[in-house]
Amino acid sequence: MDLYGEPLRTLLCGGLADPVGPFPVRSSREGTTVRTDSQPASETPVAPSAVPPGFSFVLEHPAADPEAARRHFLARLSVETDPADLWIDLDRRHPGIVVVDTRSADAFARCHIPGAISLPHRSVGPATVAALPRDAVIVTYCWGPGCNAATKGAAKLSALGFRVKELIGGIEYWRREGHSVEGTEGDQAPYYG
Repeated sequence: MDLYGEPLRTLLCGGLADPVGPFPVRSSREGTTVRTDSQPASETPVAPSAVPPGFSFVLEHPAADPEAARRHFLARLSVETDPADLWIDLDRRHPGIVVVDTRSADAFARCHIPGAISLPHRSVGPATVAALPRDAVIVTYCWGPGCNAATKGAAKLSALGFRVKELIGGIEYWRREGHSVEGTEGDQAPYYG
């Protein structure tokens, strides 16, 4: 079924005969760029006036039914936490949380969340986690949204039987929210290593 018609498909896909999906575009800051399976995204923006009246990029893919959405968001909350919630629990000295910095030992030495343990993700293994409490939830963090060391560390820790949550935004957003840091450079440390 052709939901958008051949003239619009030709306009949006630059006349390509085999576009991906019914409306193969992705948004960007400058506008909308065209993409196909066989070639990289075009840098030619599509003017907003070229989009048919009534079409919605937000609703191009229908929203999940409420129960599926609830399960999805609860699943995310079961593996993520944010700086504000972590700060409150650390401030209250909640005993069930251990914070693990998965960046390099050097980055940890320069700047880290107070009370965090340095455990670079590449070193996570049975011997290096032996001292971690099995009854606590481990909260991993790295530099920020552009860093996946916390994800890698969390995956390894969970494979070793730990319950783990990742700090969304990492130490970057911890600092942006005004929470304190420790280390040789403290607040003067760069946001990224």
